[in-house]
Amino acid sequence: MSRMAQPTCEQLLLDNRRLARRVKELEAQVRQLTAQLQQVLRASKRQATPFSKGPPKDPPATPGRK
Repeated sequence: MSRMAQPTCEQLLLDNRRLARRVKELEAQVRQLTAQLQQVLRASKRQATPFSKGPPKDPPATPGRK
C-alpha cells in the first residue's frame, strides 16, 4: 500500500486559517438565522384583531334593559 505524504507545517497553518474563517462565517450565519427565527416566532404569537360586526350604529342605544 502506498502511504500519503504528510502535510507540511505551512499547509497545516493555511488549513487552520481557512477553517477558522469558515467557522466565523458559519457562526455569523447561525446568529442571523436565530434572529430571524425569533422574529418569526414572536410574530406568530401576535393576537389578531376581533372580527368586525359591521359599521357602528348612528345613534347608539343606551345601555340596560328597556
